[in-house]
Amino acid sequence: SMPHAVQRVNLAGRDLTEHMQRLLVAENINLTHSAAEKEIVRSMKEQLCFVSQEPATEPTGPQCAQRFELPDGTEVEVDSARWKCPEALFQPGLLGMAEAPGMHEMVHNTVQRCDIDVRRDLLHNICLSGGTTMYNGLPKRLESEVAKLCPSAVKPKVIAAPERKFSVWIGGSILTSLCTFQNQWGRS
Repeated sequence: SMPHAVQRVNLAGRDLTEHMQRLLVAENINLTHSAAEKEIVRSMKEQLCFVSQEPATEPTGPQCAQRFELPDGTEVEVDSARWKCPEALFQPGLLGMAEAPGMHEMVHNTVQRCDIDVRRDLLHNICLSGGTTMYNGLPKRLESEVAKLCPSAVKPKVIAAPERKFSVWIGGSILTSLCTFQNQWGRS
């Protein structure tokens, strides 16, 4: 256990959905009036968003926009919000969290808090889990950004299992099925 290395930033899927709502308003797509519209934005985020490898040079405009059909049959075209939304994972300042480190910085800082003899192994085994890690391009970008923070001899490796959206639940299920864990359950 390495409790001294654990870090936390309160940034999750709900924050990115709200950020996506604001970005869509800037693209003249106003879905901010109800909980149902927020769910539509969540679906848009999950289906259309991706992590840009080079956000400073990411093209925008009608040729890059993707269509999304709303429940009433109306189609909207979503442009730069597709990559600007998950960019907040690397730049939390976009959400007003100026002091918070980006995902890549947190990974690097966490590894640096660990013993020097395990750092290389940790950097070769960066495991993603949870729904917010499902964006296309996220594993590659995270690997690239962490590599920029590491010595040139160290090549980080990000492990992104296809089932990572549910990996915490799968792990919890496996843990609770072990007989050694069942002996630790509180009984009333």
